[in-house]
Amino acid sequence: MFDINLRSLSKVLPALALAAVAVVVGTRWSRASSKADSREIRFAIIDHRKFPGRYYVEAARLFKRTVEAKTSGRLRVTLVDVENWGRVKREGAQVAVQQLAAGELEMANLRADTVARVYEHRLNVFDMPYVVKDYAHAKRVIEGPIGERLAERLPNNGITNLAYTYSGGFRVLASKRPVTRETLRGLKVAMTQIPIEIEQFKAWGAVSVPTPKEDFPAAVKSGEAEAVEITWNCYEGTPGLPALLPHVTEMGNNFYVTMMLVNSKFLASLPEMDRAAVVTAAKEAAAFERDVTIKGNEQIKERHLKKGGHVATMPQSDRDILAKASEPVIEEFADQVGRDIIAAVRAEGAPKSSSRPADEQPVRVARQ
Repeated sequence: MFDINLRSLSKVLPALALAAVAVVVGTRWSRASSKADSREIRFAIIDHRKFPGRYYVEAARLFKRTVEAKTSGRLRVTLVDVENWGRVKREGAQVAVQQLAAGELEMANLRADTVARVYEHRLNVFDMPYVVKDYAHAKRVIEGPIGERLAERLPNNGITNLAYTYSGGFRVLASKRPVTRETLRGLKVAMTQIPIEIEQFKAWGAVSVPTPKEDFPAAVKSGEAEAVEITWNCYEGTPGLPALLPHVTEMGNNFYVTMMLVNSKFLASLPEMDRAAVVTAAKEAAAFERDVTIKGNEQIKERHLKKGGHVATMPQSDRDILAKASEPVIEEFADQVGRDIIAAVRAEGAPKSSSRPADEQPVRVARQ
């Protein structure tokens, strides 16, 4: 009996070995085939390797996990640096939005003012002084019909906005000494090269020093600037800047907005289920980023105070005076941004006379 079993096994074993090989090879082929059959989303964000803990990097990683899980791997998300798309670092964002439109990228998280400079000037409404009042106001704008209106013409250039994010929220003024409305006059302030912001500080009597944000510390050290307009996360994340400029004033004057953008043709080419996954994941990641930005800014503020730094809030009475002084600046750029857009954003932040909840108030934006 034992001999019979051995003889039987000698016939069966080769077949079993072949079957095992087939399973291993088949599994490997299946994995390779699955990867080959999946589609890649190259998602460009700013400095994701240099600043892995930044709000927008965390949001991008959440987007990646969500999309890949919802599509069971049919879509693969690869995070790439925006800076890789420019011949020099400072060109990266502008080149990235153009490459996104051309289909060389599938997605990008970019500053609204970059998109405004290249394709849609109306997005500069977020840079206008004291037009957006607070985070609740901003949320109503970006999640409502005004936000849709601001992005509706982007598909004409090959890109679609999936969601708005903050990536910094309201900018602050960091300075060597305490700043008041009166001491703004004559103060040399460095800000990024956004025309509205440059004119805004001039209207307040300050000396505007347009400067790439990477050069803020150098501008302060050289004496070219005594203060910088910056977001909380960039302030803390710029080596040496908090020591150079220990006083931070929360001005509440303008708002740093970013956008989760996708190439329109790529989005349209996806099966309905995968397209829905991308849209949903983007909105979830954007909501996460906005929430983390608000909480994170408060945490940065606390850390700054514990290290001996100083934080002040510009009084509302002074903000009102600065806002009034900013009206000529708003008028200068009103036709470019759209008078109807400015009026609609302001109306969304105004006290409601109706008893209806604020989020339910209808907003009418005139068509151009």
